Amino acid sequence: MTHGDQSGRLEAKDFSYNAEEVWDYFKDTANLAGKPKIFIFQACRGSRKEEGVGVLQSGGQRGLIIPSHADYLMVYSCFEGYSSYIDPNHGSWFIQDFCKDLNEYAFTEDMLSILTHTMRRAAYTRCYETEGNGNKTDRLLQMPAFSSTLTKLLYFYDTSS
Repeated sequence: MTHGDQSGRLEAKDFSYNAEEVWDYFKDTANLAGKPKIFIFQACRGSRKEEGVGVLQSGGQRGLIIPSHADYLMVYSCFEGYSSYIDPNHGSWFIQDFCKDLNEYAFTEDMLSILTHTMRRAAYTRCYETEGNGNKTDRLLQMPAFSSTLTKLLYFYDTSS
């Protein structure tokens, strides 16, 4: 628990830092590779007050008020600050992987589970090495990311039958 601001800075006793500085400590730790790393930040991210939005119930009556940012799912082809790659013959790595997982799991798993399959596919099956400058080999890796404020599990239903 700490204070934060809209620029993404978090406050410690004598200094401020970005959340990325916290998880950066864990990114090159071999004994944590392949294990979930969960970071929960309890801090403001600005000074705006959430006023919510009214939800209409049947009959047009105003029902409960929910946060205006509820039920969003933001999916990114790569982590903030990193590159996203496209195969010149087959298109976006992320879209290829996401479409494979949609085809495989669309009618059996919820959307966040499908995205987790895509994250795994991207992390463990996508690694290309190219000749860089001099004798250096460049590794091309990509880690998609998503952020969810969904308040229900999202399922797709087969309407073709």
